[in-house]
Amino acid sequence: MLPLIYAWSDSRRMVCEGASFQSSWMSAGYTLFVVSEGKGKLWANGREYALSRGKCLVFGPGITLRLAHLPSSVLVIQELLFDCVSLTKAVAESEAAWELPAGELSPKSFIRIEELSVMLYDNRGNKQGLAAYGNHAWFQELIYLVLSEGQAGEERASLAAVERTIELMQRQKAAGFTLQELAEETGLSARQYSRIFRQLTGQSPIDYQIERRMEHAKSLLTGSGQSIHQVAHEAGFRDPFHFSRSFKRHTGISPRLYTQLSKQTVRLVSHQFLGEMLALDIRPVGAPKQLLDCRFYDGYTEGIQAVGDSVVTPYMDVLSELRPDLIITFDGHHLQRYSKIAHTLDVAWRMPFFDRFRHIANQVGRLELAERWMEQYGREVIRAQEKLAPVLAKGQTVSQLWMRELPVQFDAYLDVGVLYRDLGLKGPPAIEEARRLPGHPFKVQVPLDQLSSYAGDHLFVVLTSDADAKREFLKLTESPQWKRLEAVRQGRVYLMDVDWVREDPLSSMRILEGAVRLMRANA
Repeated sequence: MLPLIYAWSDSRRMVCEGASFQSSWMSAGYTLFVVSEGKGKLWANGREYALSRGKCLVFGPGITLRLAHLPSSVLVIQELLFDCVSLTKAVAESEAAWELPAGELSPKSFIRIEELSVMLYDNRGNKQGLAAYGNHAWFQELIYLVLSEGQAGEERASLAAVERTIELMQRQKAAGFTLQELAEETGLSARQYSRIFRQLTGQSPIDYQIERRMEHAKSLLTGSGQSIHQVAHEAGFRDPFHFSRSFKRHTGISPRLYTQLSKQTVRLVSHQFLGEMLALDIRPVGAPKQLLDCRFYDGYTEGIQAVGDSVVTPYMDVLSELRPDLIITFDGHHLQRYSKIAHTLDVAWRMPFFDRFRHIANQVGRLELAERWMEQYGREVIRAQEKLAPVLAKGQTVSQLWMRELPVQFDAYLDVGVLYRDLGLKGPPAIEEARRLPGHPFKVQVPLDQLSSYAGDHLFVVLTSDADAKREFLKLTESPQWKRLEAVRQGRVYLMDVDWVREDPLSSMRILEGAVRLMRANA
């Protein structure tokens, strides 16, 4: 007689991209993760697991889990929830082999396990009668493949050996292991070791080691109260000069300035990333008027001086008089001019939003605060998706248009972070087709006679405040071309100001709230 039986209860697919998919939760029952795509990390009761395609992870009830994906990767996981039922009063010791292996597996039969997990997910809504029995049969085959996983093959043994060296580097952050030493520790060639290491972490062994040492140094600079000389020694650098040079090359700022930033003793001017600074609890001494006027920042900008009309038109005299310790610019704008006044940090604007926020937070010693904000934002996104379930179920499309070049053309946005990336909404066919093109811009200019192709079922229309723009838009709204649009006929047109096109932490949270409120009322 079988001592135990495992009964599947539900499945969900986790597509980890953007901010909404880094979260913490506690497992209520047994959980099996099947990693289908991408790379990431999972923490189970504090222990870290590197995720990649082909991995399966099994955990029992009451395990605290935390999931994160690598910024450059979309992580896809099938999560299967199930119960363990004892069919006898007591399970004999000789039958202990029936118990599921906890932790990580790289099963040889992964392709079939993945296929079964997808079948269960697709059939998760059918839990009655014969369909329920079919689900049970599929799950029993899947569990049998997991239970019968034998001794690790050569590749699995190699993976485990490399993972042990990763744990070694995490424990001994100041150690300076060479590639050859690490490879010899695993019995692999340097080439094999590097290949597997990059597969697990997305980095080379040396880059990974440098990053661990730098993170260790950052924590010492902000939390230990030690001098830079002491931090350099404890982080494994041969002298303070070598440490300072390496730290600045890695972070863009000196160890001393990094320490001052973490203590909020730096006079900082931000020429583009004011929303990021405010979300990180940093109040700059100066920022452009274009950003200070943002309504999403109301209550946060008191005492911040205007140092320019826009993000690219600075008041150099005012900037010099402020005598900042650090200036933050973007895409090289006025980099040389700013650098004559203070140390200047240049950040790429085209970097994906959440990667950019992490990067900025890391540069100013606030990465933990940024991670907390993103976790909170992720929870808000999940709640927003639940509220918009009627919209998602009906397949209604959404588009964001900026009517600033009427009557000739308008701008259609292809990358609207909150709507498309986070909420998972879809644009009309013309927008979706453009979004699929590699390297597409974040917006395109469209002739007015193509308006109907780019207008979704819900239409967010951004208007500038000048009288000419308003007059031209009013003419458009009186035309048959406008009145024929589905969004117009259904009352799903939302007029927004230019703050709606911002992408920073404070604005994204407010845009998320506004989008849900408007669309839910008109679903």
